[in-house]
Amino acid sequence: MKFIGLLLIAASLMYLPAAAQKADKSEKQFLKAINEVLRKSPHQHWNYEGNKMTIDSAFRISKDRVISVTVRYKTDSSFYRVRMAAPFDEIQDVMQDIYIIFQFDSKLVQVYESEPNSEVLKPAYRLSLLHVGMPDEGDEKTLPKVQRLFAGVVNPN
Repeated sequence: MKFIGLLLIAASLMYLPAAAQKADKSEKQFLKAINEVLRKSPHQHWNYEGNKMTIDSAFRISKDRVISVTVRYKTDSSFYRVRMAAPFDEIQDVMQDIYIIFQFDSKLVQVYESEPNSEVLKPAYRLSLLHVGMPDEGDEKTLPKVQRLFAGVVNPN
């Protein structure tokens, strides 16, 4: 009887690292997919349309489960930085209009902006949508892929 109990404990302890590895792999695949959308997008958010965008810090999920991204927009004579950050576990939906976006129940997305030609980011406003980026026109595969990978992060089993 003791042997069966020890066997069950050992099996459960072996499952925990495997589940954690699966969750880490799912999160990496998800981040890779959304960063690919961002990389191919001319801009992350319609507020900044017309300015050349470069990525300062790609999408990442911090240890305290905050998803964030920082981009730089360049005009002919200046640049400014924009950072969006929100609690990853509060994402309610992954959807698409023109952009692929993460929807939240309330204004949980903090947007930070810099002054022109400054590196210093300051809180600017809050949104209920976190824009990932704009897929190529006619792209019908990216949204389902991102949704599937998001579901794998939220429920890795």
